[in-house]
Amino acid sequence: MGTLYIRYFVIGAIAGAGLMIFLFYRWKQKKVCPTVWPITLSFSNFKIKGGISMVEMKRKQSFTATLGKPVDINGDEAEIESGTLKITSANPDVVTVEPDPAQPDNPFGFKAKSKGFGVTQIDFEGDADLGEGVKPIKGFLAVEVKSGEAVGFKDPVIGPIVDEPDETV
Repeated sequence: MGTLYIRYFVIGAIAGAGLMIFLFYRWKQKKVCPTVWPITLSFSNFKIKGGISMVEMKRKQSFTATLGKPVDINGDEAEIESGTLKITSANPDVVTVEPDPAQPDNPFGFKAKSKGFGVTQIDFEGDADLGEGVKPIKGFLAVEVKSGEAVGFKDPVIGPIVDEPDETV
C-alpha cells in the first residue's frame, strides 16, 4: 500500500513541476494578462488606488470608481474604440451602476449603489479593434452587499391565544 502512495506523490510532483514550467514560460513570453484591472475607488474624502478585485459594502451605501486605462500585453496604455466602453451590473437587484455624476465627461468613471443583499459583479467591456470588426476586452469588479451588525430584535409575532385543557389527572 505504501508504494501506491509513493507513486501518486511522484506523479503529482511531476505534474506540478510541469505546470510551473509552463506558467514560467508563459510569463516570460508576457502572454499572461492581468486578472485585476487597476481601479480607483472613492469613499467620502479618501481614495484607494490599485488592483482591487472585490468590494464589500452594506445596503444603502454607494461608491464611485474610475477604471484604469486599457493596457496592451506589455502593460503600456492602449486605446479602445470610442463609445464602446460598457459598465454594467450583473445583478441590478443587488447593485446598480450609473455614470459618475462628479465626472460626466469621463467614460471610465462610474457610481455603484447597493440595492439588496447578495454578491454580484460589475462588468466592463470595450472594443480593442480600432477599425472594422470587434475584439472585446473584458474585466469585472466583484461586489458583496452584506447586512449591518445586529443591534436588536424586530417585534415578535404572536399567534392566537387559545384555552388549554385542564391538566389535572
